[in-house]
Amino acid sequence: MEKVMAVAKSALYAAGFTDETGFFAGAFPALADAIVKNHIFMERGVSETNYDYKQIIPYTVVKHKDAYLLLRRLGKQGEKRLHGMLSIGVGGHINENERRGGESMLIAGALRELNEEVRVSYVQNPVFMGFLNDNGADVGRVHLGLVYLLTADNAAFTINETDKMEGGWAAADELADKLPAMEGWSRILIESGFIC
Repeated sequence: MEKVMAVAKSALYAAGFTDETGFFAGAFPALADAIVKNHIFMERGVSETNYDYKQIIPYTVVKHKDAYLLLRRLGKQGEKRLHGMLSIGVGGHINENERRGGESMLIAGALRELNEEVRVSYVQNPVFMGFLNDNGADVGRVHLGLVYLLTADNAAFTINETDKMEGGWAAADELADKLPAMEGWSRILIESGFIC
């Protein structure tokens, strides 16, 4: 049975988290510390309907020059609530095998998930940009996004799971035109001005 990282919302509230929907740019040391110190690994099926916890999801946006990697989730993708939607981020759960210590486990989770879905060439690890929360949809109510930005050093990329997604590069102004087809987190990031 798969177990995923989750943190009690009470621990997040104590660190200054609110249930407000949006992208919160910048470093929030108290919140990051609360995640590192208070996380547990919960059965995924249980965590999807337990609204007292937030599953921690690294969500990596890939950029090359002035374009962003835009992905469409196909019908065989695991999260049925997101089928057919567009996404500018690659996200996924942090599993028990990423137990390390401190924030390194969060970066490890972000890179593992990215490499499972997409191969891109980069020199530096992704940079943490802020937190993402969406209480407007069922899928968002049980997840908290850690937004990372990865700068690709060339335009070559490979989608590893072609039965689950397709994609290509899109300029910022193209992304704004596609907002109605975006999944919630991508829509929030674009509307927040994160993409420029």
